[in-house]
Amino acid sequence: MRPRDLLLAGLDCLRRQKLRTTLTTLGVTIGIATLVASVAVGVGVRRIIEDGFRREHRLREITIYPGYDRGSDEYAGVPEDVLWVEGEMSPERAERIRKRLARDWRREHTVPAPKPLTAARLREFATWDHITGVEPDLRESARLVYDGQVLIGNVSGFDGDAGKLGALVEFGRPPSPGTDELIAHEYLLYEWGVRSDDQVRSALGKRIRVEFAGTDARRPEVLLSLFDADASKLSVDELRAMTRARELLPKAVAKLDLPEADREALLRALGRKRPKAATDKEYLPVTAEFTLVGMYREPDRKAESELMILLDEGLTGDVVLPRDRAEGLLSALPRRADRGFDRATLTVDSDEHLKPVCDRLKSEGYNFFAIGLFLQQARKNTLLIGFTMDFVALLALTVACLGIMNTMFTAVLERVKEIGVMKAVGAKDRHILAVFLMEGVLIGLVGGWLGVLVGYLVSFPGDSYALRLIHEQEPNMPPPETVFRYPWWLVFGAPAFAVLVTTLAGILPARRAARVEPVIALRAE
Repeated sequence: MRPRDLLLAGLDCLRRQKLRTTLTTLGVTIGIATLVASVAVGVGVRRIIEDGFRREHRLREITIYPGYDRGSDEYAGVPEDVLWVEGEMSPERAERIRKRLARDWRREHTVPAPKPLTAARLREFATWDHITGVEPDLRESARLVYDGQVLIGNVSGFDGDAGKLGALVEFGRPPSPGTDELIAHEYLLYEWGVRSDDQVRSALGKRIRVEFAGTDARRPEVLLSLFDADASKLSVDELRAMTRARELLPKAVAKLDLPEADREALLRALGRKRPKAATDKEYLPVTAEFTLVGMYREPDRKAESELMILLDEGLTGDVVLPRDRAEGLLSALPRRADRGFDRATLTVDSDEHLKPVCDRLKSEGYNFFAIGLFLQQARKNTLLIGFTMDFVALLALTVACLGIMNTMFTAVLERVKEIGVMKAVGAKDRHILAVFLMEGVLIGLVGGWLGVLVGYLVSFPGDSYALRLIHEQEPNMPPPETVFRYPWWLVFGAPAFAVLVTTLAGILPARRAARVEPVIALRAE
């Protein structure tokens, strides 16, 4: 039998049973449309996540902290005499008090982390496989001195696009890399009394002294808390006077107009010095001077969302230095050299290497946070949801296949005499088998392509609704182009899969039709 005759015979059989053929094809169409739409959503969501990894560098970043976690040993490094619990009590109560004693001792003495994030340790991280960048957190509290006025503020290092930074510099220019230049926040200058535009222009080019304090307990500003005084605004003279007064106060207690008992109690309290641990160190202050070259403002979160990335790149301090100068200065601070940085950021080359690097950090005792791990979990959840949707679509397609089998079994019973005539005029079993299989192929082909078309059409309202939800959740993030993705293998694979399924569904009815005896078939009414 020629292919043309085979095709015409199959079409003629389907044409004679219009309603049954239409309903069967509709079942295949619904199953394929559901399958195509669910797979397209899964592919689209995975593409959005992958594009986010490529576009958003923060998804490949790991924020690492010093390894403060000592595991199950809550008393590591605490002197034994500190952990001594006096009095008769139950072991459970004594253990609770020991834990509190250890916790209070650590808070007072600031025990260094077992693995501090020193500059040497950060250079070691840079040699690890799949690490493309290591950046310490360049943000430090300091005294900022301008024209004899002292303010407590933050110093940060900027390592972003200087071209974009220029959009936020209202007066002057951004600092040049490798120089002793800085820009100041507009509010800092306002607090210093530099308020009018002419005053800001006059301030450019002047020197600002940055004083990194040493040991916190030795800071003279602590004296102001005794008198409930405002420590936010000081002059250099006031700071110098407080430094001298702090040293003289213990000697002046004997001259205070106090009852003898109160004087003795006060002297006794002042003479009871806090016991020092071997890890306690006093750090000397460090001073550096910079030239003010610009005044900047913060980006508008709604109108300038594309500039918000500058905050992640270090535009967070009251004064901002070039990153190379800030890193060199902060790394040389005695406290940083000894105790390391509070945190650092590791950048991984690709998202598949994020978890192995995190596992290595965990095995070496570091604490860390990586938002990319949560998105990887979201991608796994997306795969599971996609599998569920695909499974439902396969069930719908299975129901359609059962309809095809039912249609063709019924066709065999209704066309027994026709089969007998075909065999009587010379048709062989394989010809009968081919005619019935062709019916299944045609149903699968038409239903498959219609399913692809329907699956594509439902993407328009579905895409609109999904993009609106994404915008409501993340209004400042650029929305994806689409949530539905139709790769070529899905467009051509879905009809092929439909043909395969419907053909397999027609094998049993076709084999039954091919085994009909001609004599019995011709006798059938």
